[in-house]
Amino acid sequence: MDPVNKKLNPYALTGPRPLYRMTYLLVNVYEEGSELNLSDQITIPLAVWEMMTGSFTEGKPTFVDVEGSEVFGRIVPGSAETISGDACLLPRWMLDRLGIEEERWICLDVVKLPTAGVVTLRAREEATLTESDDPVTMLSEVLSASWACLSVGSALPLVCGTFDVIGIEAVDGSSVSGACILDTDVNLELIPALDHVDTPIPSPVEPEPEPEPEPTTTTTTTIAAPPRPQPHRGSKVGFVPFSGVGRRTCDP
Repeated sequence: MDPVNKKLNPYALTGPRPLYRMTYLLVNVYEEGSELNLSDQITIPLAVWEMMTGSFTEGKPTFVDVEGSEVFGRIVPGSAETISGDACLLPRWMLDRLGIEEERWICLDVVKLPTAGVVTLRAREEATLTESDDPVTMLSEVLSASWACLSVGSALPLVCGTFDVIGIEAVDGSSVSGACILDTDVNLELIPALDHVDTPIPSPVEPEPEPEPEPTTTTTTTIAAPPRPQPHRGSKVGFVPFSGVGRRTCDP
């Protein structure tokens, strides 16, 4: 199938506006173990690359939207020895993201991407971050070595581990689906890793309330008065003279 090329009206579309469309290219993937699988590069035949770049990109890197899915990559020319005249080579992560197999025809749209201001990333494994004293600097160096653009929702297979692109903010503050990270100071923000487990914070132990003192019971003891002497039985109440039991001196 021959590629079908056509210019587009960039003002009739929303999002990253296609400037030029290469309708069909036969998809293949880089060889297993190739460093290009850890990049955003899409290799196309030299003749096609010259036709697609033309005056649209003014000597700057040429970005494309693969299948109109907002998965972006940078196209680079390949020699006739490495690629046939109607094919293209994509990194493995890109095919996985698109959910497509090799040996099928795909559409590439040349687009102009905004410049990234803030990129939010999430590591798949927390160990990726703890192995480095400065993970942000490490990521900046890795990205600048092999990547020219990023797409929201992509899983980046970096040499230091896999990172998900959670969000991208352009330099004007707007949220975008993809952006160029070349020749600019990008602020990288890292959110907790996918396998991060929050350490539970122990709740403060509240002191147990002191028991209320039991009410004091006051016991009142009444002391009974001593009994009054009782009068002699058979006698009248009052003083009775010589009523005692003493003996007379004349009694034997």
